[in-house]
Amino acid sequence: MSADRWDGLGRPVPVRLFDSLLSTLRGGPSLTESLGLTPTDAGVPEEEGRRGPGALGVPLGADVRDTELALLTGRRRARLRELTEVADLYASDGRWLHPSPWREEPVPVSRLLVDAYEAVAVDAFHRAADGLGDAGRIERALDRLDGVAELTVSGKAVVAALRLEFGSER
Repeated sequence: MSADRWDGLGRPVPVRLFDSLLSTLRGGPSLTESLGLTPTDAGVPEEEGRRGPGALGVPLGADVRDTELALLTGRRRARLRELTEVADLYASDGRWLHPSPWREEPVPVSRLLVDAYEAVAVDAFHRAADGLGDAGRIERALDRLDGVAELTVSGKAVVAALRLEFGSER
């Protein structure tokens, strides 16, 4: 994501890191080269095509906007996954299914929470980029999450934080 867009969202961004990452994605020098490191200095194996936790996969031929959205949603997904590793956000996941504004079939609370968590960030991105958002669906998802039985106290705190981030009325 360009530094200008991050400034528009009111968040600080390590410009050098993002510019280096985007340069790498566009076929320029690698991130380690941009930082003046050799692969061994950064602890990066020299073999090509390595996969592992934290690896970045971007579709070939993706434009800058699609790449920005892929990075944004991937980061949000990873942050929520980190939260679920240190706190129980829900119990009895999958016992009940809930309607989702983004899917045709009902989903477990874990999927609804992931979808809402990503959608809040994507909505902020779209509003900053072109002024268009998806407030109706996000509001419906947050309302549904408020009413589910499976959320723990920590899960309800995450939904409250999402509402605050989204700027919801509740």
